[in-house]
Amino acid sequence: MPYAYFSGKKTYYEFTPGKKETIVFVHGWNINYTEWIRLSKILLAEGYGVLLYNLYGYGTSSSLKKVSSYSLLKYKNQLKNLLNHLKIKNPVLVGHSMGGMISLKYAGVENVKALILIASTYRDPFNIFDSKHLFREKIMNFLTNIKNAEVRRNVESFDFSKDWDHNDFYFFLKGITHTKDTTLLGGLHALMNNNQKNILAKLKMPVLIIVGKKDFTTPVEESVYMHKKIKNSELRIMSGGHDLNIARYKEVSKEIIEFLKKL
Repeated sequence: MPYAYFSGKKTYYEFTPGKKETIVFVHGWNINYTEWIRLSKILLAEGYGVLLYNLYGYGTSSSLKKVSSYSLLKYKNQLKNLLNHLKIKNPVLVGHSMGGMISLKYAGVENVKALILIASTYRDPFNIFDSKHLFREKIMNFLTNIKNAEVRRNVESFDFSKDWDHNDFYFFLKGITHTKDTTLLGGLHALMNNNQKNILAKLKMPVLIIVGKKDFTTPVEESVYMHKKIKNSELRIMSGGHDLNIARYKEVSKEIIEFLKKL
């Protein structure tokens, strides 16, 4: 199995070079790299290179010791180290949900040929619905007081490419069940108190924003806002929910390919 090691931590990845641009897929919270397998195979058939990998804590990639160690910066640096390791320059980043936020953070400071954000946002997701921060405070208190001995450390990963024709709630339950508790909590910790609003107007590369009409996790309004702030961006509002890159991978792949043809 292919691994890259950075500061004693391993990252599982699958890299297939192509004749065209290399597309780097970044998965979301409570899920893993398998959410991209079906979609990426379509791009491979079109001649694009494809890099899939698991973020820290997911699958066989190393976990971090503390919940508080997880952050978007940590994930961004993992991505940077992996691209340097594989000598991939100027990639096209495709991020789903939290993966979009990681990709956005990377694109704000590194060279990227294009950026594709799917069902994502630029800010703390809890702020979208919880203006008084009450729920966020409860979660933060829980994260602070959690006892490591009480959480699941070893769980079997779920292959989302083999069981893809379902709704968001199904994927959410599978993700929660098949992801380590410390990783789930670490991901939430990474998302909280995050705001990348200042990055949006600075992006110069072409950006494609895709969102599902029935996305209740990162609603359409979030994508519309990003589209308005990012000058060189395109917006596609499609049928489907938050995990449309899994359940509607064929339709999403068509939008991605049409976008890539313009680069």
